[in-house]
Amino acid sequence: MKKAVFHSIIALVMVLGLTLAMAVPVLAQAYPVTEKVVLWQDTDGHPEGVYLEHQNVVYGLRVTNESGDILEVDWIRDVFAYGTAAERDRVWDNVLDQWVDYDPGNLPTPFSIPSPGEWSRNVTHQIPLKDIVGDTVENRILVLGEAGEEQYTRNIPQTVQVIRPAIHLYKDVELKKASVGDVVEYTFTITNTGDWPLEDITLIDDKLGNLTGELPANLVLGPGDDHVVGPIPYTIQAGDLPLVNRATVEGTAEDFDAESFPYAEPDDELPTAVVRHTATAEVTSKLPPVGGTAHPISRLALLAPWIVLAGLVAGAAVFVWSRRAQGRA
Repeated sequence: MKKAVFHSIIALVMVLGLTLAMAVPVLAQAYPVTEKVVLWQDTDGHPEGVYLEHQNVVYGLRVTNESGDILEVDWIRDVFAYGTAAERDRVWDNVLDQWVDYDPGNLPTPFSIPSPGEWSRNVTHQIPLKDIVGDTVENRILVLGEAGEEQYTRNIPQTVQVIRPAIHLYKDVELKKASVGDVVEYTFTITNTGDWPLEDITLIDDKLGNLTGELPANLVLGPGDDHVVGPIPYTIQAGDLPLVNRATVEGTAEDFDAESFPYAEPDDELPTAVVRHTATAEVTSKLPPVGGTAHPISRLALLAPWIVLAGLVAGAAVFVWSRRAQGRA
């Protein structure tokens, strides 16, 4: 008898345990689930989660309702943590089927998400400078509504990294005054002044030609790193002097596609993974200009020919006078 009771208790405990284990997933789905993700594909031309200033970020927003109650949605907002509300805060209008500027005094009509049911939309944001804090941009989805008798509120953030690639070139020439036939030597210092590694680095000089071959194969410069090229010799040719030649260095943010994000001037406000910088060096002539160098001329030098001429005239006059005097005698 006692064994039968014991076995019954054991069986009851096992049944209760199994029931609770099966109920846990159900309890986990008792409320609607709100998600916000960054939509990215490996064909987008940049690393996952890493973006450039002015680049577009596409977010996927989803509210899944398996609560057993209809979810009455008051509003779904997409908000940047920084920036003005008129530009960075939008609310979903289910009637118009589009995002509209958030206006607390004129909110869109509430709508319902059945159970089971789902609402999902994408939203695209361009990253302006004012939204970047440190090296990140934060974006949120805010949901307000009621599921049955329970109020449903969610504030889900999503953050992406924003990089600012940059490069600097310093060009120097050892012999700054030269003559035709002299050999001068140029040195180039390439520095990564940005916050992301640079690859596919090229160096071209309008007098020395393409110097990319002087760089190590597959050179990658990390933030703050530099690489020195040279000395590169050049023989001064006739017509060179004064010689002011220009060199340009380019690099691409590592793992970014240069064709998708080509070089753009800062004022263009376009996302660019290709960075560029130009530097010059000057060699002048060490010889005087054609025609000689002008020097100050003293007054004595100017008068000397006239003094000599006057002496000759005086000497001739004395000679003539003395000859006449001898003739009279």
